Amino acid sequence: GTGMHWYQGAWSAELSDRQINLLELRTIRETLHMLGSDAANCFIRVFTDNSATVGCVNKLYSPLAELRTEVGALLTVLLSLGSFAEAYYIPGDLNEIADFLSRYWLAAIKVAPGFFA
Repeated sequence: GTGMHWYQGAWSAELSDRQINLLELRTIRETLHMLGSDAANCFIRVFTDNSATVGCVNKLYSPLAELRTEVGALLTVLLSLGSFAEAYYIPGDLNEIADFLSRYWLAAIKVAPGFFA
């Protein structure tokens, strides 16, 4: 498939205290799972304001064991889909939609109950 996809939500209690780099990589992997066949045989562009995530995705490597495990899981998903991912850095202040989704979704729910149901 083509187009842009946006996802948001809260992390489980188990993951909420993990480092942001792991969560960013997990988000990419989980998004690919959700897209399923729509992400098959595609060139996938990932936009992030996290430079460590850019490095991990583009090199498919991390020197940190915890991130290496997540990168390996991401690689497994990419290979199963026959797809390739490349990450691009976007400064946080320019990454407005992602910034809104990651920081203000609770406020949006309070303003518009049921909107995200």
